[in-house]
Amino acid sequence: MTTDLTIVAGDEIWDALGAAASGVLGARRDSDGTVCVLGPDIALGPEEYVLRKEDGVTVVRAGSAAGAFRALTRIRRGDHPADVYRDAPAHPWRGLMLDVARWFVPVEELIVLIDQLAARRLNVLHLHLTDDQGWRIPIPGWSRLTEIGAWRDGTTTRGAPIEGAPDPRADDDWGHGHRHDGVRHGGHYTRADLERVVAYAAERFVTVVPEIDLPGHMQAAIAAYPQLGVGAPDLPVATRFGLGPNLLAPTTEVERFIGDVLDEVCDIFPGTHVHVGGDEPRLETWRQDPVSIARAAELGLPDTDALRRWFVDIAASRLRGRGRTALYWYDGEVLSEEAIAVSWLADDGGVAAARRGAQVITADHTRTYLNYFARDDDTNPFACGIVLDEARAARFRAVPEMTDDELAGAFLGGQAQLWTEYAPHREARESLLFPRLDLIAEALWNGGSHP
Repeated sequence: MTTDLTIVAGDEIWDALGAAASGVLGARRDSDGTVCVLGPDIALGPEEYVLRKEDGVTVVRAGSAAGAFRALTRIRRGDHPADVYRDAPAHPWRGLMLDVARWFVPVEELIVLIDQLAARRLNVLHLHLTDDQGWRIPIPGWSRLTEIGAWRDGTTTRGAPIEGAPDPRADDDWGHGHRHDGVRHGGHYTRADLERVVAYAAERFVTVVPEIDLPGHMQAAIAAYPQLGVGAPDLPVATRFGLGPNLLAPTTEVERFIGDVLDEVCDIFPGTHVHVGGDEPRLETWRQDPVSIARAAELGLPDTDALRRWFVDIAASRLRGRGRTALYWYDGEVLSEEAIAVSWLADDGGVAAARRGAQVITADHTRTYLNYFARDDDTNPFACGIVLDEARAARFRAVPEMTDDELAGAFLGGQAQLWTEYAPHREARESLLFPRLDLIAEALWNGGSHP
């Protein structure tokens, strides 16, 4: 149920706050109110706020409209102290990554999700828009990306754990089955769809961060345009989950393709960050390809393995020219001196990247992958992988325990991840998200302490 709040505020803050407050909180401005939002206080941080009870009125001071919004969110929850309370987030980056490439997620579900993030004081929605199993964003001049790349002929499935049957979590390929449902699946957003999502999120002080995963995880694009792939293979959009061997070819046409894609992404998404993937390339594909070997030599690279970093650098450079900063999935190898490392796999939690001067966003899969089983005896048919229970999720920390004090400032925050291999609809996805997302969100806001 939406709580009606009465706001007494000057136009200068209401103009920035009104759409957000009314959209999530049901707030309205009135001259006889019980909540008074004062103008921005430059002595406070952007999302910092102070609540004070004065003659039955809750007075809100905040460093910006975003801070006032966080204050109103707190008031709606009804757990703020009675007299004076000052609060601020421990980390500026508090997010959720949603994989919309493996299963297309309708716009209306994204709208609901944004409200759910805002209510939990998360401020980033990272959309994984492309992968082997689907391409979800239209790019001018590359129409086949959505005509062909957005659709697959079916999906490999696996059943839920059955009593007396082998536990799928013990399989070498993490329970990936070999049955094919034969059901065509796909979909893509229009530019107007994505602009609507971005605008709706901005009104709730949530930034949408798009991801175009390269140079691997590109089979959907290669299915649409075979010349983009090593050896120009004739491939379908992938129907199976897991890693495939296909990589982008290190050609001038592919460089143009990357530029066209990232330019359109920057036109649609006004935020300062764009994720470019960089993860899990099957390096042997380049190693065995004469064209890739020759191009690596032409570029002065030590070997074809260095093409991984070369691709990320191309993307980061293009984004820098558009006033954006690149992010990439960090798995122990720093792929760019200027990009932000999203640490998901490395045993050191990104500490080595921080020591090399990188900024880091923590996404430790053992504590943030919400597609994992929630309990040892979890029978959720949409879960997979290892066990991430609620206690472990609550212990998530954006700054790894092994971090030296002088490196702590390199960690911008963290985010939860929902990969959707076996979560084909909203009910499935929400069964995985909650309540573990609540716990991670609290840890990101409080930094490990609780009010």
